[in-house]
Amino acid sequence: NQPTPAAGMQTSLDGFTVLRENTQPFEGDWAILKGKTSRYIFVRPVGSSLNSSPINKLRFAKTMFSERGRQTLHTSRNTLEGIVIVFLDQGGGVAAASFEDIRLWLAGALSSNAFLKKCSLDPPSQFATVPKSSGLRKSN
Repeated sequence: NQPTPAAGMQTSLDGFTVLRENTQPFEGDWAILKGKTSRYIFVRPVGSSLNSSPINKLRFAKTMFSERGRQTLHTSRNTLEGIVIVFLDQGGGVAAASFEDIRLWLAGALSSNAFLKKCSLDPPSQFATVPKSSGLRKSN
């Protein structure tokens, strides 16, 4: 599948710009998505920053999982099995989640912490553990 510009080309959200999105089989080593159809979202920090904090990356990943998950839930012909966010900054990093885990999280069957434990956050050092006082919760 050819890469497509993100809706609203280069939309900025939470300090990141979505550069492009495409759908293809997951080629990473994470067994949960290996070979399964996934939505790839390529992002970079907004402005001239070459790096972003691990907390900001985690916050952004959760926002994207929530938004794209909700969009996918409302699509009658959904074939996606996962969402993969690729961070294009100095630290890099890939956050991935299965669509089933996203669905359970959005439905309230998984807590935010339980959901994050099921995600692939690689390397872990690029995705900080978010303190409970941060206000990060799934949006309703």
